[in-house]
Amino acid sequence: MDSPEDEAIDVEEPVATDPEVEPAPAGSEVADSRSRPHVIALAAGRGGTGRSLLAANIAVYLAQTGKKVVAIDADPAGGSLHLLLGSARPPRGFGEFLRGKAEGLTQLIVDTPVAGVGLVGGEGSAFGSTRPKQTAKGILAAIAALEVDFVVLDLGPPDS
Repeated sequence: MDSPEDEAIDVEEPVATDPEVEPAPAGSEVADSRSRPHVIALAAGRGGTGRSLLAANIAVYLAQTGKKVVAIDADPAGGSLHLLLGSARPPRGFGEFLRGKAEGLTQLIVDTPVAGVGLVGGEGSAFGSTRPKQTAKGILAAIAALEVDFVVLDLGPPDS
């Protein structure tokens, strides 16, 4: 004798749809998805972990897939991301933005030898201010204003 627990019950739930909203065609992107770049932030608990190498490789890979990328060297001690992307250290870097000497990140982007990858470089010395003028909200707004597909952030270790 079968118990009620042994019987499988197949119940189809009705799918609620809004008649005023048309579904997006298959394979299409939502129009607003391009308004902000995707952010990939790399951090580690100490220096020497390969974070800059990974950031450079991710930026190059994304550019090779046809995406427009900006790599930001946000290491306050002045990182080496520019070297890994084949560029000289830019004269102005991320610290200029943090100190309020640049209105936005767009004016700090320099071209790299890698097609599709722009760079906001680090600086040769520490940013020079323990209390930057930019807040986290201001930094995120500046990143969101970039007209790129991806932003790769190379963050410094917590002790720098």
